[in-house]
Amino acid sequence: MRRLVVLAALAAACTEPDYWALSVGSGGTTGVAIWISDSPVDEADELFVTVESVELRGPGGSAVLSSGPRRIELLSLRNGRRELLASGTVRKGSYDKIVLRLSSSRGAHHLTLDGAPRELGIGDPVVEIDGPFAIGEDTDLLVDFNARMSLLDGTLRPVCTAADLATARFLDGVVVDERGAPVAGAVVSAQRGGDEVCSGRTDAAGGYRLGPVPPGPLRIVATAGGRGIATGMGPVLVLPAGDTGVLAGHATGSYVRLMQGGSLIAVAGIENGAYAFRQVPSGSYELEVWGAGGLLEVHPVDR
Repeated sequence: MRRLVVLAALAAACTEPDYWALSVGSGGTTGVAIWISDSPVDEADELFVTVESVELRGPGGSAVLSSGPRRIELLSLRNGRRELLASGTVRKGSYDKIVLRLSSSRGAHHLTLDGAPRELGIGDPVVEIDGPFAIGEDTDLLVDFNARMSLLDGTLRPVCTAADLATARFLDGVVVDERGAPVAGAVVSAQRGGDEVCSGRTDAAGGYRLGPVPPGPLRIVATAGGRGIATGMGPVLVLPAGDTGVLAGHATGSYVRLMQGGSLIAVAGIENGAYAFRQVPSGSYELEVWGAGGLLEVHPVDR
């Protein structure tokens, strides 16, 4: 008897059922429970996505665990909270991919920003998360759907990774102000070489949980409205007071990344040739312009 739990971190709000009640397989089969969780989108209030189906795919065939539309609000699913997405029974063995199929219907995905809903397009609706995934006794898989890096130009372009939950690494910490008081709602990002591994947003007590993250050292970067920038190894980050405002401009490409000292500070899509970052601390930055072929140009900007 065994179970597989897949936590899809697309940015979590439900009562968790008994895992063992889902382990209905015996002999060569096992129960599978697929969960969904997420990282935040900068300054957004809500992010709704519609998932049509969930599938495990292997050399010996595939197993569809759910079919039919399921609408999920992702931004409530953070700091370890999660929602059950699908469950079923599969054969033990090695699987090559976890496949999420998102809806292509108009209005299936939308973002709420400053109380105003905005319809999102969808790039490729088929999200393939590469394995291999060894499904044996007591195997848990964790799939992270990084919404912050998946929504850049008014279009949902899913960025996903996966890890074995038995060996998955998480980073827990707290963000405080210069007086030691907790800072709620700060965006916290785990990075390596200027690339975001995963991100989250602090709770009312200033706490965050990031993961799964790969082994090795990671830089933690925190930002919040009305505050400066904090970087370090964690677990405690001190956000100084600071002036924040809008940094906007024009560029030709798909999206832009705002960098400072090798750290990713914010990311924004380019729409109709324009981009805008909100709540950017005063200072000097490097603006990276990215397109379909990769990095296009880098130039300095100040706010």
